[in-house]
This record gives sequence, C-alpha cells and structure tokens, in this order.
Amino acid sequence: MREVYHTGHQLDVDLIIGVLDENGIQADVRYCGAGDYMKILGAVYNADCQIYVPDSDYNRARQLIKSVFENQQTKNKTGSYKGQRIFAWIMIIFWMLVFISIFVFEIM
Repeated sequence: MREVYHTGHQLDVDLIIGVLDENGIQADVRYCGAGDYMKILGAVYNADCQIYVPDSDYNRARQLIKSVFENQQTKNKTGSYKGQRIFAWIMIIFWMLVFISIFVFEIM
C-alpha cells in the first residue's frame, strides 16, 4: 500500500474515496492521532487523514484525484458560485442594517 493523498478535511476524504471506489480502486483511510476514536464517536472534526491505495493502482489514483480537484477549481473559476456569494453578502448587510436600526430606535 502506498499513500496517495493526505488531508485534514473529512469532505475531501469522502469525495476521494467515492471516486476511487467508482473506478474500482480499493482505498484504505488511516486517521492520525485520535482521528479513529473521534470517527467512531461520530464527531464532526478535521483530523489528519492519509489515503492509501495498492501500489499497482497508485498512478491511476493520482490521476483521478488530480482530475477531481481540477474540476472543482474550474467550477469555482467560472463564477458558478459568484451569484451565491453576492446574495449572501447582500443578506448579511441587510440583516446588519435591520439590527442596527432596531437598536437605534430602542435607544430613542
């Protein structure tokens, strides 16, 4: 077995394991430190994780992982989330103004 990826984010681990599994590559996840214990308890956490694959599948696994993250970066660069970010900032500013106006009128 050979380490193909190292991360501190569980979402990345789940995504990579799913892609590798869909392509017939058996992967093993090893959590560093107390990561295994926290996983058993079902806690939400960011623990260091190492993903291992068989030596024979290493190059193919690296290519698949690279393509997954290139696709995510391309999606972000095309601005598909730009509208959502703008809407979120508008809502934050709106609610800040509402709370400030409530506070100001309560003082008067």
